[in-house]
Amino acid sequence: NSVLIVLQRSNIGFEEAVELSSTLQRKTLWANPFYLLQNCFINNSILFENQGATREPAILFFSDKYPDISTHVIGVVFDEDMPVIQEQYWIDTIEPSGLEFHYSSDEWSTLRGGSFATFRNAINGFRRKYSFEVCYKLAPSDCLHLMETWALSKRDGFIENRASPTDPHVIFFEDDVRESIETLRIIDALSIESMTNIQLNTIGVKVSGEVVGFCVIFNLLSNFWVALMQKTNKQYRGIPQLLSQMQAHIVGPGQIITTGGYAQDANLKAFKESLRPICKRSIYTVKLGERILSR
Repeated sequence: NSVLIVLQRSNIGFEEAVELSSTLQRKTLWANPFYLLQNCFINNSILFENQGATREPAILFFSDKYPDISTHVIGVVFDEDMPVIQEQYWIDTIEPSGLEFHYSSDEWSTLRGGSFATFRNAINGFRRKYSFEVCYKLAPSDCLHLMETWALSKRDGFIENRASPTDPHVIFFEDDVRESIETLRIIDALSIESMTNIQLNTIGVKVSGEVVGFCVIFNLLSNFWVALMQKTNKQYRGIPQLLSQMQAHIVGPGQIITTGGYAQDANLKAFKESLRPICKRSIYTVKLGERILSR
């Protein structure tokens, strides 16, 4: 049986989260320092992810450097992790938990070809209809009003549909709101622009001086960027596509951008598919069985 017991948690500070994120060397949204800072802790040199009040914390990623972690849950597992896990442990359960989408900055920048026709049309429709301002250095504090408006609109939708507070979509949404607002406040408080080891941009679109869409994008590894969040006023069609193209322009050629997973939300999955990913990575939650004894 596993001898690892979660007793003493070591909270992660921002500088430690940045260093830990770099050490992980994982090209996924869940390895970014803002996620580690807000959702993770270290116990016995093992990185854990909080799973909410009703579930035990999970180990965030699998590592063959960890001691015996039999019977523990691994929160984020990709296909490439499975062979290493199966060499060392029996598997109790494997649960699909979504997909992570990766996009090419080159494709988003040019939008060439028939597969991007809908993408181009959405942007062109917005350009024709509105006079707007593009902001490549938006203050995080300027985004909070839209963030709150977006959250209220989503909550109204849940109320209309009589969604239960325990509905997984509602729980995911509330976690997203909490994490997004906290990330904006962290960026604002830390003056990220002055930190030489951080490449981060808050970009947005204004109509009549009001922010109607914004995105925060962060350089995780050499050619890999994470869109930490993207929120838009749904009354303005075409802004999500415009923000995607703006991300491509700011990161430059030859880069990969991830917008994270879709958490089993069919509408979000369809939207992410419409942005033409170059890669879709399956995500699993894995509960380990006993360790396989070496022969």
